[in-house]
Amino acid sequence: MLRESFLKNNHKGIYTGKLLADTLKEHCLDIQVQAENMAERLAKQLMAVEGISEDLKSYNQMKWVRRMNSIRNRVDEVVLTEVVYKI
Repeated sequence: MLRESFLKNNHKGIYTGKLLADTLKEHCLDIQVQAENMAERLAKQLMAVEGISEDLKSYNQMKWVRRMNSIRNRVDEVVLTEVVYKI
């Protein structure tokens, strides 16, 4: 839905072309799959680099939550910039 809104509000020509060609839904689903795959991959990489594990979760749950929220926020920003809002 973010991709559709982005195209509709910022790239009306592309949005209209895909809508008329009946490829808008397929395009948005493809972008969604790419975004989900990238988010999962980046989160795992950042967790490995920063040493976040299940041990930390059992030892210090609040620290684990803070660090995971930080990772999720960074991953979301990267995915939105590199996949959803990219033409």
